[in-house]
Amino acid sequence: MDTGTEEKRTRFVVVGGGFGGVYAALHLAQYDPEGYEIEVILVSDRNHFTFTPLLHDVLGGSLSGHHVAVPYRVLGERVGFRFVQARMDGLDRDRGAIETTVGPIDYDYLILALGARPAARVRGPRPAELGEDSVGPVVTPFHRIPDAVWMHDRVLDLAERCVRTDDEAERRRLLTFVVGGGGPAGVEAAGELLQLLHSVLPRYYDCLEGARVVLVHGDERILRGWDADLARRGQETLREAGLELHLETRLGEVTDQGVRISPEGGGEEQEIEAMTVIDATGNIPNSGCLEDSGLPLDDEGRIRVDEHLRVEGEARIFAVGDVNDLCHPRSGEPYPDVAPIALSQGVRAAANALSERGGWSMEPYGGDHAGKIVSLGGQRALVELLGFSFGGRGAWLINRAAYLLKLVGTRNKAQAATTLLLNRIFVRNLLAGEEVG
Repeated sequence: MDTGTEEKRTRFVVVGGGFGGVYAALHLAQYDPEGYEIEVILVSDRNHFTFTPLLHDVLGGSLSGHHVAVPYRVLGERVGFRFVQARMDGLDRDRGAIETTVGPIDYDYLILALGARPAARVRGPRPAELGEDSVGPVVTPFHRIPDAVWMHDRVLDLAERCVRTDDEAERRRLLTFVVGGGGPAGVEAAGELLQLLHSVLPRYYDCLEGARVVLVHGDERILRGWDADLARRGQETLREAGLELHLETRLGEVTDQGVRISPEGGGEEQEIEAMTVIDATGNIPNSGCLEDSGLPLDDEGRIRVDEHLRVEGEARIFAVGDVNDLCHPRSGEPYPDVAPIALSQGVRAAANALSERGGWSMEPYGGDHAGKIVSLGGQRALVELLGFSFGGRGAWLINRAAYLLKLVGTRNKAQAATTLLLNRIFVRNLLAGEEVG
């Protein structure tokens, strides 16, 4: 592909299409400098942006994949950046180019927004490894739209299997879902499963009485980093809804009948008979393509950056979001891996790259996010906002309003809002097989 640059044109390449990368590209593309032209290229291995805070709604069937996804080419045509679908495989710093699956792409300024990938701590067969006739347990991440769609279809498929058997023990195994990880992703997945199995599907299936959702978490409470009292309130809300909670416990290997669990401090291992395990035990930086790049990485694979989000020792390379090691200037703790932080870092890195190009001083990143929101399913949520902590229906309404307002694309906002309203009148989606790219 053509990798040359025109005279007086500066090329900004953004790698990664999550919140950090998309908002960096949007900020760059809308800038109109005097005296030189800029070209903005966004590189991602997927062709669409995913609004991950609403993935649990796709799992539950409240929304479909196309409600929470926007094609990069649509965004690029609208604001003026160019999209290249490719995976970054390496970095040639001497040449000033990234190596990709479609060839090298030269850059003048580079913003790395590679994000994170599932740590895959639970060993066991994955959906892609299953044959059509497979009836054994399976473990899946909960990271992208296909994961949420697969889980939605999985619940419906297992409910249909229950209709066809009179074996109560087999029904119980089919209808036991184990979620590993008590962070926001695991909590939201568990909440949606409870809603599906206990409130939505029993209207159409009379065999779901023994359905179980089991959450396994290594800490003494869910939602580490949240207000302790609010997190415990969330635990009790989920328990009252039917959640089985195993705290200070870790997931082990998936077996022929289910999954092994054991106490964190050591102790007797036990087995939960189940057909489905969701591995939401955490993510790790998606920086494998940089191992031979010469960029400074810490022991966890995070890129070392200065206060301006510029990679240490590099004048024109920036790193944002889950993939950098920046700590909060007051607390000294790493910034949380949440969408608002990635978004604001993407904008700040883009602004600092433009400042460096223009010869102006850069500003340090010192962002804070106003609050945290997590859905518990069934019109229940927890909210930390501007120093206040609360739950219940009011928190759920804030959850809905905040995410609909932040959803990228006017069309997506209108479609999602309309669908959620219709779900209050008609049954939510029980179709199987929907997927985005």
